[in-house]
Amino acid sequence: MKNKKRPIGIIGGMGPFASAELLNMVLMVARDKFGARNDEDFPDIVLTSIPVETFFKDEKNFKSVLEKLQKKIQVLEQSGVSSFGIACNTAHILSDDIKKLTKMELVSIIDQTVKALDEIGANKIGLLASPVTIRSQLYQDELEKKGVEVILPDDVQIRILGKVISDLVAKRNIAKNRKLLLKIAESLVEKGAQAIILGCTELPLAFPKSFQIPVVNTIEVLADSLVKKYYE
Repeated sequence: MKNKKRPIGIIGGMGPFASAELLNMVLMVARDKFGARNDEDFPDIVLTSIPVETFFKDEKNFKSVLEKLQKKIQVLEQSGVSSFGIACNTAHILSDDIKKLTKMELVSIIDQTVKALDEIGANKIGLLASPVTIRSQLYQDELEKKGVEVILPDDVQIRILGKVISDLVAKRNIAKNRKLLLKIAESLVEKGAQAIILGCTELPLAFPKSFQIPVVNTIEVLADSLVKKYYE
């Protein structure tokens, strides 16, 4: 199963441990769904990780983030990448600006997650995400177009999510943050959620692998989408 395909591009670092998890999942998808066994079977991957100012709680740093993304996009272009993903949900607020910077295809974690939800068939979705992602309506706008109701945490819970994500950027306090996330997720179930989106790539680092309703892990969704595009 040798490949001469153009590399998969990944822009990470927002945060770094979530990016490492995405890389790991890309390799597992290649192995488990596409039969990669030997070194030459696995995808050619260009991963560039950028340290950025905190922007998942406050939009004020977006201009600086976009400037840094532009430099990394140039790195991917020089490496022959044709399509790439960003290991961060919040960064997709800049999708339109990013698309103007390059002819490479941006594989949107938002769009791919919304498509993945079609298979679940739920009409009420609970959203766990960063404060900025929730305020931006990234998921709400796309899901409401499909007639899906999005159930959100309350204001106090959104602030807690911001603190949890701050911890998980450095993969700290996993057990404590798992309990906090479970409590918020259970409150969304009580409000009628039939599935949960982990709409921040940090959240799967702490959220339990099994839950009472379906959980959509956006890292896994992006990994699956990038690998399918590479092989197919």
